[in-house]
Amino acid sequence: QIITSGEALNGSIQAKTFQQLPGIALWDLYGPTEAAIHVTYWQCKESHGTNPPPIGRPIWNKQMHVLDAALNPLPIGVVGELYIAGAGLARGYLGRAGLTAERFIANPFTQPDKHGTTGARMYRSGDLARWAEDGVLEYLGRADAQVKIRGFRIELGEIEAALVALPGIAQCTVQARGEDGSKQLVAYLVPAADIAMLEVTEIKKTLASTLPDYMVPAAFVTIQALPLTPNGKLDTRALPVPEITGESEYRAPVTEHEQLIATLFAELTGARRVGLDDSFFALGGHSLLAMQLVSRIRNKSGINIPLRTIFESPTVMELSRTLMLPTKRTYRPLLALNKSGSLPPLFCLPPAGGVSTVYKNLSNALGREHPVWGLQAKGVDDDEHPFDLSIAKASETYLSAIKEIQPRGPYFLLGMSLGGSFAQEIAVQLEAQGESVSAVFMLDSTHRIIQNDIFDVTMSENEKLAKFISGFILNESLEGRTLPTELDDLLPIFQKQSEAHGMVPAGTPTEFFVNSLKNALATAPLLANYTPKISHCPIIYLRATNRNELEDQSLFDWQPYSTSPITTYDVPSTHHEMLWLPAAYQRVAKIVHDTIVANTLHPIDRLG
Repeated sequence: QIITSGEALNGSIQAKTFQQLPGIALWDLYGPTEAAIHVTYWQCKESHGTNPPPIGRPIWNKQMHVLDAALNPLPIGVVGELYIAGAGLARGYLGRAGLTAERFIANPFTQPDKHGTTGARMYRSGDLARWAEDGVLEYLGRADAQVKIRGFRIELGEIEAALVALPGIAQCTVQARGEDGSKQLVAYLVPAADIAMLEVTEIKKTLASTLPDYMVPAAFVTIQALPLTPNGKLDTRALPVPEITGESEYRAPVTEHEQLIATLFAELTGARRVGLDDSFFALGGHSLLAMQLVSRIRNKSGINIPLRTIFESPTVMELSRTLMLPTKRTYRPLLALNKSGSLPPLFCLPPAGGVSTVYKNLSNALGREHPVWGLQAKGVDDDEHPFDLSIAKASETYLSAIKEIQPRGPYFLLGMSLGGSFAQEIAVQLEAQGESVSAVFMLDSTHRIIQNDIFDVTMSENEKLAKFISGFILNESLEGRTLPTELDDLLPIFQKQSEAHGMVPAGTPTEFFVNSLKNALATAPLLANYTPKISHCPIIYLRATNRNELEDQSLFDWQPYSTSPITTYDVPSTHHEMLWLPAAYQRVAKIVHDTIVANTLHPIDRLG
């Protein structure tokens, strides 16, 4: 038998051990010094190949808890910090009372005695873990290796675990490099002894199919060995600075517009060299940086292009050609978030702000097999006036665009907040046309809105905008100040808060906020004057769990407007976090994926 401990067992070492010692019993044990000697055990399996082994199950008289920051237990598959309880814990750190109090805390999962106290403690390990579906623990690195990039909290160990599970990679480390505003992930890969060269392009594609885009490194560097300090730890300062270049064969920009776009791509992504065929997103760009790109194009060239153009024409050549087209931004409802995929398309209706790029994270989490189309409101990303129609009339416009992509049903519709009312109305209109709707996904939608100050006809537009956004500003953004009342004073606070929470990148044009807010004001009366019609399709309702207890719960009850039972799922987030908090939108994506797959027959089944 071989028993390993100390450092995390590498998947390639596991495979090599079984290869060189057939029939051996290989055990992986985990346990920090503060809970000596070991707290979990796992017998490795040859069938796991190069996949990293889990750390297994607790030994006798030990309890393991995977908790969030508020010490709430986390569900299967969600990453949290690992806490250890039971026999074998140390009393603390000698002569360090403060550190002891920080790491050895009261155990809330034990029953109090007759005096109302438990005396039991648990140890905060500082390690990240998650429960697998078979009830074993998976180790994902240190919590202090967690980084925050454009609002997303990223566990570097989770990316490293995905990398070392790939064939040909013996070791790796993932680091976040750059300043806060332009920080990017870089993967350093050590190839296995029998591998002459790693196919980085294929590695990146494989990661993109299993991880959300914000967790896919922008650069991959192949090195012969990880640099170590004299005491054997990783020497991060000795890691080489990556050179980010395009994946395609280099063709130099020639025209003035091509050179401008290539320069802006390089500035925003940190790429050393950008060619005509290089994609903004392949270089490490993302939906939030795309807003900055639109702003810089306007500042440098005077040409105002819609945000959607970056998604539709992501390469230097494609985007430079659009700069030569007429500058008037015409309204087009459809935005392709993902065109590829064999499953039925998912159509996402806009929330009150009217922008469907908010569904980009959800689209990425769904994966490449799901075509996802967003519907955008008029007046946000074009030179038209916002909708001043009814919910029904606006939905007719959206439905016409949907039928351009999918002429016949069955349909899958999704809407966040106000988008849920659009999705319901479109479902009713489709059913009236004799079409089938397989499911309507509603993300924290209410079926009516309570009239308030923003409906006051005596108030100016600026006063209404100020009232509207003051409800979104968190106290933490005020830094001890009193909340102002003027729009010009509120906008910078709202913009700073949005940037701090990763909802938009630093430098997002103020025009974007104003247009989105104006659209929200224009659509709010639509919902106030709207009574939903009754649909017959299944409604899948996803409800944010972190909310104001004083809310009128009847606003969330859609059962009177459906002849089918409504299935409700809880999502661990606030209303506004549902589409940008990873744990939230990943849960939404799993529910949507499972529903679409369950309602999509295999071609052979259709023939039957």
